[in-house]
Amino acid sequence: MLTTRKRRALRLLMESSPELAAALAGVRPGTLRRWMADPEFAGELSRLQAECRQAAARVASSAALAAAQKLGDAIRTGEDRGLSRHALDILKISGVLDEAGVADDALAQLAAVIERCERAAGGQ
Repeated sequence: MLTTRKRRALRLLMESSPELAAALAGVRPGTLRRWMADPEFAGELSRLQAECRQAAARVASSAALAAAQKLGDAIRTGEDRGLSRHALDILKISGVLDEAGVADDALAQLAAVIERCERAAGGQ
């Protein structure tokens, strides 16, 4: 069973470097390194890190969906307001376009559509 001090160190490790986490937890860096080598502590740290990665993936997925919706709206309405370029970048970074099997030439076509929308919006 993890002590209160170890649980605090785990929380601090999720937010800072091991050195800072040790200092804030009131333990020596060597003590924290020993704890990190302990299977129970290491297992809990791994579980917390996996939880954080899953939460980040959910947020990124939500951002990619919002970007796709914004991009679609901008193309349909012709009202770009400069956001579609950012939305496309978010989709590229998220990898969702790769997963969807969108080819590079399709991305180039989409970029050209966005460019036309931006020019049209600038001319109004």
